[in-house]
Amino acid sequence: MKRRAASETYRQAVAAWKAGRLEQAERLCTRVLGAFPDRAPAWQLRGRVRLARRDDGAQADLQTAARLAPADATPLVLLTQALLDAGRAPEAAQTAVRAVERQPNDAVAWSTLGNAFQARGELSGAETAYRRAVTLNPGLAGTWSNLSAVLRKIRRGDDALTAARRALALEPRMAAAHANLGNLLGWMGRSAESVDAHRKAAACAPDSPGFLANLGNALRQHGQLDDALDAIDAAIAMAPDSGSFRWNRAITLLMAGDYQRGMQEYRWRHHRAGGPPAPDWLPHAWTGEPADTLLLHTEQGFGDALQFVRFAADTGCGRVVLSCHPRLREILASAPGIDATCDRERPPGADARGFLMDLPAVLDRAPDHTAPPYLRADPARVARWAPRVAGPGLRVGIGWQGNPEFEADERRSPPLSAFAPVARVPGVKLLSLQKRHGLDQLTELAGPLGVEPLGRELDNGPDAFVDTAAVMTSLDLIITSDTATAHLAGALGVPTWVVLCWSPDWRWGLSGDSTPWYPNMRLFRQPRAGDWTGCFSLVSNALKERLR
Repeated sequence: MKRRAASETYRQAVAAWKAGRLEQAERLCTRVLGAFPDRAPAWQLRGRVRLARRDDGAQADLQTAARLAPADATPLVLLTQALLDAGRAPEAAQTAVRAVERQPNDAVAWSTLGNAFQARGELSGAETAYRRAVTLNPGLAGTWSNLSAVLRKIRRGDDALTAARRALALEPRMAAAHANLGNLLGWMGRSAESVDAHRKAAACAPDSPGFLANLGNALRQHGQLDDALDAIDAAIAMAPDSGSFRWNRAITLLMAGDYQRGMQEYRWRHHRAGGPPAPDWLPHAWTGEPADTLLLHTEQGFGDALQFVRFAADTGCGRVVLSCHPRLREILASAPGIDATCDRERPPGADARGFLMDLPAVLDRAPDHTAPPYLRADPARVARWAPRVAGPGLRVGIGWQGNPEFEADERRSPPLSAFAPVARVPGVKLLSLQKRHGLDQLTELAGPLGVEPLGRELDNGPDAFVDTAAVMTSLDLIITSDTATAHLAGALGVPTWVVLCWSPDWRWGLSGDSTPWYPNMRLFRQPRAGDWTGCFSLVSNALKERLR
């Protein structure tokens, strides 16, 4: 092939690429490179085509293009995207740094560096890179939208809102920008506006099931469960094998109290992006048949294990071993039906294996509001702690802060100061059950609120909740946010009041002051999104009634 013919062939490849004829574009580029392997633009175009086709060969092509054009940032920008698609975020970040070093005033290169930093969880670096990109080119709508997502993650809502609206002012039909805005508004508790933003996203990209699923999630948060199911079912019709969409459906059904269908769908959590990793034995997980030894595995948070261990008593197997976090072994060993516990890292052999949170689906069980308590505190620890918490008045243990790494924690965890109306009720003695997170608030407010800390010795050993359980059994009442503390108190049968945000986790439903999970529990809900003042006013009034 002569150079003139090669140039014409490359021109045809570019036209094929622009027309979406990817196979033809790749074939034409390959012809050019067969005759002229030093043509950097052909390597770059073929790499771009292969990237669009999700072909692993894209990385090698783009690396060659970058080597042949040492002053050009574009091959490195494209290579960064290929590495991100392959889940190789550290290498992607290194490549993007090389791109901005080649062309420091290239806004797209800086935006790509922001994407790589965000994929690595380096949010401060991502913000810096995105801001540099929009300084160089304020018209990058996608970068403004990505900046908004980063600002939301670092809890700068107002700045995130400004960036999101800037993106949509530039490109009003950008579905991803509407979706980012919807996620932000939902996080801010503005659920009606969130639904509107997600409706616009779905309308801008009607063939994309992901935006429909996002709309379903927003509708669920807004309390419109039937409409949420319709949107999620429409997404599933377009992508029936999506584990994420099926899991979203499960959460919506469970929120509506449809435990039979909801728990069956909940098993899709193993197949969703970001879900618990699927072990090799998952396709052969226990389906309810008799087994001499059944090995059950816990997953997700401590609260989930405390909540679902109740179902171990119903397996009908000869011996049940529970594989769990080492710190949970002692407290979970007190549950009926658990014959032994073991570390998750070193589980023994068994005749059958399954997940603890699959038991309701396998056994066709729903929570029973008449069920007795199923965890117990160690009597020796109870005797040790009882004198410490003894005294006049109504002894109330409180917990306020969940794990701040949980995305919805800011919504579900009230500040300790919100307990002030409770502290002002005459005849009430408050004791802190808080561990780890949130103790900085106790340092400041223990005195003004009259909250008694129980000291570092509370659960200071290798086991979690064992001292807390002993303390709880000696108290008159527990008041807590939606954390593992609530599930422990519920499982022990201690009178428990749980304060809930406007759109709580699925297990508490959307309305009512009781729950089928724990007969000893009373729920107090925010009257409006973000209104902890109104919620704790209800709690303090209930306390006054109790003390009359």
